Amino acid sequence: MPKAILIKIMHSDPNVQEEIFVTKADGNEQRIVFQCRTDGKPDGSLLNGKAIRGGARWEGDDLVIESWIQVGTIERHSCDYWSLSPDGKTLSMEHRRDDLDGQLTILDKAG
Repeated sequence: MPKAILIKIMHSDPNVQEEIFVTKADGNEQRIVFQCRTDGKPDGSLLNGKAIRGGARWEGDDLVIESWIQVGTIERHSCDYWSLSPDGKTLSMEHRRDDLDGQLTILDKAG
């Protein structure tokens, strides 16, 4: 279980960048950077600067980000549905039809 997680999201259509800062229980820190385009074009995604298979598209007010990441000999599928609350202060990230189906993450805007 991590000690702390901070996610910084920069969005200016058609580009999204998500920086994830994880502080582990032992104090070690990890930074993960994910980038994608929201125009539905396939294979415009990067994870820590390396190209990965995937893309993003709008479905109504939801941003759907889908990717396939090779972890060792296993390919992991992720399909996140991002939705922003009407006041813009809460982001819901729900996994649907993927390896983490049903997982829901709720993020509150800092400051």
